[in-house]
Amino acid sequence: MPLAKRGRLGIGLVILSVLTVGLCSTLLSLSGKRPGVTWSNFKRVKVGMTEAEVEAILGEKGFPFDTPAFGGTAWYKECGWFVLYFDGDSKVREKVWWYERDPTTFEKGKRWLGL
Repeated sequence: MPLAKRGRLGIGLVILSVLTVGLCSTLLSLSGKRPGVTWSNFKRVKVGMTEAEVEAILGEKGFPFDTPAFGGTAWYKECGWFVLYFDGDSKVREKVWWYERDPTTFEKGKRWLGL
């Protein structure tokens, strides 16, 4: 293969790589509305939402989280907890986020793939 053709091929591969990385970055940034226990979903949960609305955002039912002072509903995933407290009408009256640690690159990859 002549040198000029190899040079064009190399430039083409570099451009293709840059475009691929850009596309992947864009897809990762748009994936913030996936169900599950994430900081972005925690911010989407608002005081006054019904339990059904919260479950639609999180994609699953929580489990009872009882303390001596009051009870709530909790969700847990890899590195964080949601605890939501509902009023008598089953609407969010308070929300708490416990962040245990930064997710590993492997956990981020699993979450992005939906595993």
